[in-house]
Amino acid sequence: MFRPLNSTLVLAASAIGLSACSQVQSIDLRLKPQHPVEQAIAQKAEAEKEAEEEARRKTPLAAALRTGAPARVVVAESNRARRNKRRTKPVVTVQPPAPAPSPFDFGHPSIDKYVDYYADRDPAIIEQALERAAPHLSAIRKILRHAKVPPEIAYLPIVESHFKASARSGVGAAGAWQFMRGTAKRYGLRIDSCIDERRDPMLATMAASQYLSELHARFNDWHLALAAYNAGEYRVQRIMRQHGVNDYWTMVELGLLPRETMQYVPKFLGAVTVVKNAAAFGFDPPDENHPGLNAAPVRVDRQISLETIAKLAGVDRDILAELNPALACKRVPLGGYDINLPHGTLRKFQARYADLGPYHRDQHPEEGLHRVRQGESPASIARRYGVSVRALMRENGIRNPRKLRVNTKLRIPDSI
Repeated sequence: MFRPLNSTLVLAASAIGLSACSQVQSIDLRLKPQHPVEQAIAQKAEAEKEAEEEARRKTPLAAALRTGAPARVVVAESNRARRNKRRTKPVVTVQPPAPAPSPFDFGHPSIDKYVDYYADRDPAIIEQALERAAPHLSAIRKILRHAKVPPEIAYLPIVESHFKASARSGVGAAGAWQFMRGTAKRYGLRIDSCIDERRDPMLATMAASQYLSELHARFNDWHLALAAYNAGEYRVQRIMRQHGVNDYWTMVELGLLPRETMQYVPKFLGAVTVVKNAAAFGFDPPDENHPGLNAAPVRVDRQISLETIAKLAGVDRDILAELNPALACKRVPLGGYDINLPHGTLRKFQARYADLGPYHRDQHPEEGLHRVRQGESPASIARRYGVSVRALMRENGIRNPRKLRVNTKLRIPDSI
């Protein structure tokens, strides 16, 4: 006999059926294949997890636990390695700064004939000048750089004197930089009957760098500064004031400067062009690694001749004179002077110099006097002390040089 189902049972059955259905649907969703992008993301995450696990296995602490080594030692070494890694600075390649552009006009057509002159017509000038300059160039460049003077100025003595420390002009300029007496004293160079520091390459370079720096500050142009170095700053200033011209090349075109000064700057730029391209013109380039003067300075505090110093040091007198070009009278004057000795001779000289005793004197102790010897003439005496024959004869009232007698004492005039 049919009996109606209890409503409660019907509801329960319905609930059970719905739950089972949802479970089947849930199972179906889990079994559904993943999208390719989702699958790739899942694989990447799994790979990263495995990599992290592998890294942990390789740590010093894990290695210590596997090998049985003391864990604190391994951990300390690991910490030290990490600190060192933090301290290590990255390697940075520093490019050298590009050379500053030259303040000189090397493209002016007037330079070409001087390039030809130094390279073809008289190449011996460049060869001999660079040979004389080699021991000094490195120091000269440092002095100019410190004074903020263009490096090309290091070759100005080629035009001035061919780098001859003993050079002397007809108007009284002396040394490699051809300083006039008044200008030299203005910039601290000593000039008297025994000392002429215009002939010392380093002292003269320091004075020249200061003078040229001041000229550039006055004219704000290196061409005009060189023109003033050659002709005098007051003459250049007068031309600028009278003609309203403040350009060197314009002054040259208008013929406002002395002829020598109009040739001076192009000649200098022509010499620099040849030196900077020495190999192309068939010359040996300046030796950038020259060791410089192989000399050691020492203070000599008594009047003594270079000949005596050479004997005490055990060196040749001519070599000693070459290292001390400022000693025009070839001896240390009263009051002393700093002398350059060849390296390796300083100790020998000091030991022998101390043995001379406090009362030692050379043959000619009189300051500023010379005793005439057999065979000497006013010309040879003047050449020895670096003075002109005319000045020597005028200082001593000599009218006829042939009547100069042996043992006569001559006063040595100032180096003019």
